Amino acid sequence: IERITSEKLSLAKSLNGDGLVVMNLDNEYLRGSVEKVKSKKITFAINNDADVMAKNIKITNTGSSFDLFIRGYKIKNIKFNLLGEHNILNLLGGIGVCLGLGIEIDAILLGVSGIKPIEHRLELKKIEGITVIDDSFNANEEGFKKAVDALSIMEKDRIIITPGIIEQGSNTIKVNSELGEYLVSKVDEVILVGENGRLLKDGLLKQNFDQNKIFLVDTFLQAWALVRGRENINVLIENDLPEIYLK
Repeated sequence: IERITSEKLSLAKSLNGDGLVVMNLDNEYLRGSVEKVKSKKITFAINNDADVMAKNIKITNTGSSFDLFIRGYKIKNIKFNLLGEHNILNLLGGIGVCLGLGIEIDAILLGVSGIKPIEHRLELKKIEGITVIDDSFNANEEGFKKAVDALSIMEKDRIIITPGIIEQGSNTIKVNSELGEYLVSKVDEVILVGENGRLLKDGLLKQNFDQNKIFLVDTFLQAWALVRGRENINVLIENDLPEIYLK
């Protein structure tokens, strides 16, 4: 990672005075390198002081909101229908680019208001009256964790339906067990689909997750039957489940 960061910074350092670098100060590998970049720069972050910042982040069953700060001044409370802090961080970076290009803040905010989620990628929707985070397209460990983080901020009861992560070769058991451990403090109920999904159970039990809140099923239809008709629940559908059921 250090080598990749060094290569990217060499590009930034090569810019002349008319160049622009937009830097993520929540990235530990970039924070200490800001002063090394001599061209014009705009910084953005959630957890560190920066030119463009998000504060008071809230995620509910209707979407995300945060206070947008630019160079220390609160601009506006932003509401949009993307979930996850990583999406907010990406948005801050985009706002930084727009500012660097001289785009007026009102035009930037208008663009933000039109942002829509990509289908099946942390897509917030209602299915049979149930609030659902549809992340069924995702298929990697990091994306799995970000989706769980988005669910964890929502109100109880927080339920995940997942077959786990597949195609990990010799690491399949280890990866899924670790994901099971990751779920423990972030969800209230786990529905595991198929043989691969059962691999998460060991990690859950290792961290003393309530065994009565773990359900093993063979199909998505069986999983959905466990949540159908329930009130005041938020359900994350995570990774590679049949699209026909998510319409």
